[in-house]
Amino acid sequence: MTTILLADNHTLFRAGMVKLIESIGGFNVVGEVETAEAAMEFVTEYTPDILLIEISIPNLFGFEALRRIKRLQLGTRVVALTQCIDQPMPLQALRAGFDGYLGKNVSSEEFAKALYKIRFGKRYISESIARDLAQYAYGDVVDNPFQQLSVRELQVLLMVLGCHSPTSIGQALHLSPKTVNSYRYRIFDKLQIHGDVALTKMAIQYKVIELGLSGERAREMELHALSAKGPLAGLAKPAISAVTGRLQDDAGM
Repeated sequence: MTTILLADNHTLFRAGMVKLIESIGGFNVVGEVETAEAAMEFVTEYTPDILLIEISIPNLFGFEALRRIKRLQLGTRVVALTQCIDQPMPLQALRAGFDGYLGKNVSSEEFAKALYKIRFGKRYISESIARDLAQYAYGDVVDNPFQQLSVRELQVLLMVLGCHSPTSIGQALHLSPKTVNSYRYRIFDKLQIHGDVALTKMAIQYKVIELGLSGERAREMELHALSAKGPLAGLAKPAISAVTGRLQDDAGM
């Protein structure tokens, strides 16, 4: 029996996935967690065969969980099961070493096929995401500027967008605040922008953060920004609030 750990911060989604996985046969969900830290602790103690994790899981995100778990060399295969289906996330995840990348829009039939392939040591990418990656390889789509970032730079970027301060980012990633700021300025140089407000706007434009899809999610992020502390929070609030206001206008609120 192949053991699976589910790491996702949405309780209802996890409940549905448990039923789906156990209906496939040959797989058993041995744990459910809501944060990256909890996922790392569970894997260290129980070593499940497969970890299914949401890339945007709170606090450390899936990238840092992957890095630390792979460093332990326990044999757990780490698979992204995520809402982040637009570039640069899939490409960066594969560069980082994920054993699979599945969008949450995948069919139950394809999900079962993916589990069986991953179970036997193969890497699997959702068919729709694989087609998108192929288009990028052949230059059939407009380049995404975030593709040029390293995996570590993308980690720092996501935490900046989450209104974390340099100190809290450093503590989470085991970096000094000075190093975190060095990453920030390197990101600005690569993207040819100046400041966190411009960074937030570009992230929205290229769907690195999915504010354009959900007014509810935008308001959630605005509340997060308003309650956050530190210099980055103050810079991110105006851009997030502006986007929230635009979504409300579009919805006639």
